[in-house]
Amino acid sequence: MIGYFISGIIFLAGLIYFIYPRYEMYFKIRPKLVVEIEPDTGITKTQDFIGYSTKNKPISDGPDEMWYLYKFEWRFVLIVRNNSEVNAYEVKLLQHQSKPQIEFDNDINMQKALKSHEEIKLPFRVHRYVECQGKDREENFRKVPDILTDLMIVFQYKNPRGNTFQSRYYFNTDKTQYEKIPKKELENYWH
Repeated sequence: MIGYFISGIIFLAGLIYFIYPRYEMYFKIRPKLVVEIEPDTGITKTQDFIGYSTKNKPISDGPDEMWYLYKFEWRFVLIVRNNSEVNAYEVKLLQHQSKPQIEFDNDINMQKALKSHEEIKLPFRVHRYVECQGKDREENFRKVPDILTDLMIVFQYKNPRGNTFQSRYYFNTDKTQYEKIPKKELENYWH
């Protein structure tokens, strides 16, 4: 009786020894893409005077009381780094359909793997048109635009086994999160 018990324990230990590495390789081993804004040249901004607003009265009290139309533009460099020992394949950038869109200067090459500890730099720009009085121009033209307050992007990628993972980057907190996004929620994103 004790022999059967010991044989059962040995069999169970052997089964776990056989199954666990495959389970870990298939489900647990994953690339981890970290996203950050480049600190050195991360934010630059420009403003373009487009013209005078139709809100102006024929006689004004001076340049601070005049209404102007500006195009404010901010330029960033987003760094996507693979902080793992596993290559990331079929990397896609997803943006939420109902949020403001950011314009990337380059596309990610999905045919090329993002190798372990490798990074890619994605320059992008955010712009908005503002109609304001001269005295309010600087308030509307902050170092970081208000548009980025609620903005989040998702990077979707696969491990060598073809399992899909995501990294969410929140601009307002400058943090990356790795929990899986439900398929229903992913339908609200485009790439």
